[in-house]
Amino acid sequence: MINIEQADSSLKISYFNEKGEIDMLSVQIPQNEYYEWYYAKTSKHDLHFKSWNNKPVIKNNSKFLSSNRIKEFLAKQPEHVHERIYQYNMPKKFFVDIEVNNDDEWPEPSIARHEITAISFSHGQLLVVMGLNELSKSQVEEIEKSINEYLATKEYPPIEFRYIYYKTEYDMIFTFFNKWIQKMPLITGWNFVEFDWAYLVNRCKKLAIDPGVASPSKKLYGKNQLPMHRVVVDYMAIYKKWDRVVFKENNSLDYVATQATGLGKIKYNGTLADLYTTDFQKYIYYNAIDSVLVRLIDEKISTMDSMFSLAKVTKSEILNVFSPISMTENVMVTEFFKRGKVFTNERRKLTEKEEYEGAFVFEPIPDLLEWCASFDYASLYPSTMRQWNMSPESYLGKMDKKLFDDPEFVKDPNVIYSASGAMFDGKEDSVFRVILNNLYAKRREAKDAMETVELEMEELKRMKERLK
Repeated sequence: MINIEQADSSLKISYFNEKGEIDMLSVQIPQNEYYEWYYAKTSKHDLHFKSWNNKPVIKNNSKFLSSNRIKEFLAKQPEHVHERIYQYNMPKKFFVDIEVNNDDEWPEPSIARHEITAISFSHGQLLVVMGLNELSKSQVEEIEKSINEYLATKEYPPIEFRYIYYKTEYDMIFTFFNKWIQKMPLITGWNFVEFDWAYLVNRCKKLAIDPGVASPSKKLYGKNQLPMHRVVVDYMAIYKKWDRVVFKENNSLDYVATQATGLGKIKYNGTLADLYTTDFQKYIYYNAIDSVLVRLIDEKISTMDSMFSLAKVTKSEILNVFSPISMTENVMVTEFFKRGKVFTNERRKLTEKEEYEGAFVFEPIPDLLEWCASFDYASLYPSTMRQWNMSPESYLGKMDKKLFDDPEFVKDPNVIYSASGAMFDGKEDSVFRVILNNLYAKRREAKDAMETVELEMEELKRMKERLK
């Protein structure tokens, strides 16, 4: 699921279809669904629902649905709606990189003072570069040859290279937004959102081009002005958050690409501004390789798959998976709703700063020690939460530890007591226990499938060796 937009008495929901393209579904919101939950302050309250902490609630009319109410509304939709919006499909990915004529000055994206001189994008075996200087047919062929010779050094398949010349920056950016972006379900690059995308949007505004055309609904949202119903994401952010393959000495494209693919950025003498003036052909070659490198990184380490998998498992909008809080709230609201429990639209006001005790860290004794043991517990925190049935609604408070240690104390069989004195209701599985049990089951299924695939791959390798 890409985005949920509330407009015209309906929810417009975008998602990736089986072809990897953007599809839309409009779900009408009945008039009786326009309400928010609040704690009931009188004897009048809803008979079917209570708050997550078991207090009476009441419905108040609202013109729009909050994010939690949208989750509840979607949870009530028929299965065929869920099958469409939550289906797991890989989108067509476009890896984009821009170059800026910066006169050796850092091209600040928020100002976007300097013109964009080249835009490259890589998709599969197609590589397109748009530029402001003319290149002859032979020069374009030489660039394609250089790219494929570079890729061949690490046995990557050849690409088809195209160069498109534009007389003005306006023509180039206008065409990129109004023609090319319309074909790109997912756009990414290295440090793409904070630099490339921000620079493109702000250059559009300077040149009187509407960047909103990048969105199917013509809307941009958030501080980064991302297009609604199209995924624009930074691959460096994905790599920093989820990659477990490449050793993170630093996060530069040159380093990560070299470690993951064996290929690095193209080297040149002087500054990039000098290269633009003295050797435009190599300038385009440099720009082209940058977008190809990010594509190769994705093919090698597949870190973007983590983003899609989390969105699928938690039924979240894709970019919301960067927030663990957002994902947790999503699964909590859905599970509570199944139990007839809801979250109110009220917010608790904190009058003073609250502090929580962190984990205990043992202070080591400096010495050369023998017979040391190291214990690594698999998923210790979630396993502990499952064992003690920990969850916001199951927490019963904290008892005096002295009473807990008293041999005369009689424990309630329906209460789970922890060593810290915290008590949890044990009469039924808590929301967190149910959620974690479901996630563990899915994780086990995935691991079993992975082990099966690995065994099949080993068998195929042995068959290949026997055929030699």
